[in-house]
Amino acid sequence: MLSLVDWFNNHGCDAYLVKLAGHYEDSIDSAHITGHDWQQDIMNGYTVAKQAAALHRIPLLFLGYSLGGLLGVDMILSAGNGIGIEKQILLAPATAIRSSAYLLKVFFFGKKLYLPSFTPAKYKANDKLSVNAYKIMFSIVRSVSQSTRRIKIPTLVVIDKKDELISYKKLRRFLHRFVNAHYELLQLDSDMSQRYGGYHHLIINQETMGVANWKMFTEKMTSFLFG
Repeated sequence: MLSLVDWFNNHGCDAYLVKLAGHYEDSIDSAHITGHDWQQDIMNGYTVAKQAAALHRIPLLFLGYSLGGLLGVDMILSAGNGIGIEKQILLAPATAIRSSAYLLKVFFFGKKLYLPSFTPAKYKANDKLSVNAYKIMFSIVRSVSQSTRRIKIPTLVVIDKKDELISYKKLRRFLHRFVNAHYELLQLDSDMSQRYGGYHHLIINQETMGVANWKMFTEKMTSFLFG
């Protein structure tokens, strides 16, 4: 996420990078994490950032990618719109998972079963991830989908229509239901010829988005946040 941190820094913003349990060196094994661990990670980062924003009287913004996007949405729906985030950006948020991904449920008989990670080595946090982590993610998705609250925060959502994990159609339905008139959806060009990594879900910098997509995304982000 450091390319995005650098982008925000270069635009005059302080950035607080939240590390999720099981996703960094010397962290707890993913077989032993709980949904509360992730939710607390997000809340801790939010609390620090909110205090800084209040101290300096500046806007509080949120950006979440994949699982981070899901956890951000979960936090906002749990806390309500008085949470103080003025705008948010969600990159391929794991709020609308493809039906095919739920085939992983056949592995849910044991927390200590691991699945290999096929993310390129320079980007992946783990060589393998416990099915427990997927089980927790699916549980949070279900909890979010059952919420009776709605999000009134201006939201920019970025997605590659061929994303291997996120369903574009489900995502649009989710946004219409939970964010309604408060969101914009930016669709990336799915051509992978100039993109590193080989996965449509991997969209975190110029290398993985491609030069043209990155330019379109950062220009849109500039106008959305600061326009």
